Amino acid sequence: MSVFNTSTSHDITPVKGSARQLDGMPADLTRPSHYPVEALCLECGQPVRCERWFLGGWAHIERFSNPEGS
Repeated sequence: MSVFNTSTSHDITPVKGSARQLDGMPADLTRPSHYPVEALCLECGQPVRCERWFLGGWAHIERFSNPEGS
């Protein structure tokens, strides 16, 4: 799952297994009820977030919502 983000110069691919729900629990990217989710970007190692399942795009964020996040 790779989505191009127009605010950066690289595709955003979340690191496998790094996706978390906002409460810090592991997220299943195939379950709409787990969104929004945050993860680590495979390309740059920075936090990324996807607001909604299916048509939601990944975007870089300044920091994780949950300090114990991914």
